[in-house]
Amino acid sequence: MPEGALLRSLLIVGGFLLLLLLGAYWLRRWNLSTAGHRGGQLAILARLPLPPKAMLYAVRLGERVLLLAVTEHAVTLLRELSLEEWHSAVGGSQPGSTA
Repeated sequence: MPEGALLRSLLIVGGFLLLLLLGAYWLRRWNLSTAGHRGGQLAILARLPLPPKAMLYAVRLGERVLLLAVTEHAVTLLRELSLEEWHSAVGGSQPGSTA
């Protein structure tokens, strides 16, 4: 491979990595700066460890509750409930409590 092509490839890869880092930084700052303005619309209501290396989460998103299965390689939406359905299913537990 000629030296010019190698340098060009390295610059492209370096630029791509820089864009990824800047994007991650921007997303993190945006998420932290707007979290207080949403009125607590996103919260983990409960979590349950499942062996091996998996978790079940109940996440409140506005007036909905998402049941998510989380593994090392994937996040799967198992079910979507209304907030009322969630409260009746868990016996009226307080939002924000963890299992």
